[in-house]
Amino acid sequence: MTVPEMDCFLANHAKDDLQYTYEVHEVDHPDGKVERLNYALRIVSLKSGDDTKTWAEKEAKDSAVMERHHNQLKKMLLDQ
Repeated sequence: MTVPEMDCFLANHAKDDLQYTYEVHEVDHPDGKVERLNYALRIVSLKSGDDTKTWAEKEAKDSAVMERHHNQLKKMLLDQ
């Protein structure tokens, strides 16, 4: 599971090797089944060093970068 900033990050680093930091949560359902959910906390591109922890800050500093990043996300969503 991801948050919107991570979706944008992933769209812009689709071909990179990535390092994930995540938490595993177990959810007990009424029928007795246990579901495991992985929550991504941080993703780092091993190619560029970009990081989801600083991604929004990086975009906020440069509107052209933000536009390029979000256009890449839109392109990927339309290609699905």
